[in-house]
Amino acid sequence: MSLTPNDMLSALASIGLDGIIANGLISTAGVKPLNRKVAIYGDSRTANCSSGTAPNSFTENYGYASWLGQYSGGRICFDPAYNFGVGGNTTAQWAARVNDVIASDADIVVCLISTNDRTADFTLAQTQQNIEATVNKLKAAKKIVVFIAETPRGGANALTPARQVVHDQTRDWIKTYLPKLGVRVVDVYDQLLDTAANTVDGLHPNPVGARVIGEGLAKQIQDLFDSPAMLPRFSSLFDATTNRFGQLNSNALLTGTAGTLVGSANTNGVVADGYSVSGSSWSGMTVTASKEVGLNGERQVLKFSGTPTSTGSLYTFEQVVPIASAKAAASIKGVAHILFEMTGCLGVSLDLRVVDGATSNVKCCDRYQEGFPMSSVKVSGVQETPVANISGTATEVKIRVSVYGSQNLPMSGTIKISQLAAIAA
Repeated sequence: MSLTPNDMLSALASIGLDGIIANGLISTAGVKPLNRKVAIYGDSRTANCSSGTAPNSFTENYGYASWLGQYSGGRICFDPAYNFGVGGNTTAQWAARVNDVIASDADIVVCLISTNDRTADFTLAQTQQNIEATVNKLKAAKKIVVFIAETPRGGANALTPARQVVHDQTRDWIKTYLPKLGVRVVDVYDQLLDTAANTVDGLHPNPVGARVIGEGLAKQIQDLFDSPAMLPRFSSLFDATTNRFGQLNSNALLTGTAGTLVGSANTNGVVADGYSVSGSSWSGMTVTASKEVGLNGERQVLKFSGTPTSTGSLYTFEQVVPIASAKAAASIKGVAHILFEMTGCLGVSLDLRVVDGATSNVKCCDRYQEGFPMSSVKVSGVQETPVANISGTATEVKIRVSVYGSQNLPMSGTIKISQLAAIAA
């Protein structure tokens, strides 16, 4: 049996790709892959997933969508252009913007909304009607709809007892009713109950809480995608005519040990050919650099210990991208597989740094502010930057893995980098 594309989208929303195959409705050979784009649609908790004004563009590690690539094997791509979050939105304001979301070419729409209804004293019925009507419009437009069930509120943003009752009722309704409409629901409420540990203010996720939501969301939707980010598997340099999707940088597989240890890095050991490590406001920290065999090429291993004594502590592992190749590609992005297990670390991000008169950056998983470190769990996955557009007047492009510390907060742990490439977007 074969399904039309529209039938496929509806079936995927209700039982998923694995369910279709398990029930014998279609073979894997006939599955139409969805595009890797995900639209996120909600209030400030969604708006916080990205920031920056062109040419700067950042996904933020205190936003849940920034973690999707790392927890889906690179199958899901979050691009800030698909962020439809607006701070302060009620479900009524959110519903009024649905046509903007429908107009996007993302197949998947992830929704997180209703917390502002409580402080605006919407009734449960008003919230339900706004959500259901919007979901139906999205589904009529052949979007696959995913809902993140409501998250806890505490501290300065705790609800009154009466409002908390409606908040809980809304969450229960999202979990029990929306699946009947073919909506996938992600519920991580119980994992976020400690709002002091998981939020910056009792409501908005910090990097700890955002990772929890992002992991739960990735697990719920990753089966809808089968085209992961294109990590390099062999050395194959970019050529505008013969190899447009080759690597722009010269050593994407991180082989060799002839890299440069800049004195400010406080680093001993060896670094991959063509790369350098350096530090800024890095006093108090030491790093041991080593190499190990990877599945494709080699891994750069960086082991951290110490306590930064200054604000803005930053460590970079970077390589200059040949400017002629970057200009020929015109639009580029960075990809890498990065494993980290760090304590006291604000963030581990993949960056493209572009000098074109002024300096601009596109970053995946940029860090939050001083004093809000990530959780110390092991994360192993794919990071992928937003797109950087390279003009004919650009003078320098670098690809970097950046590690951020926090003043007077001990930082330790290990980062392993592999398959690090700048590629044409």
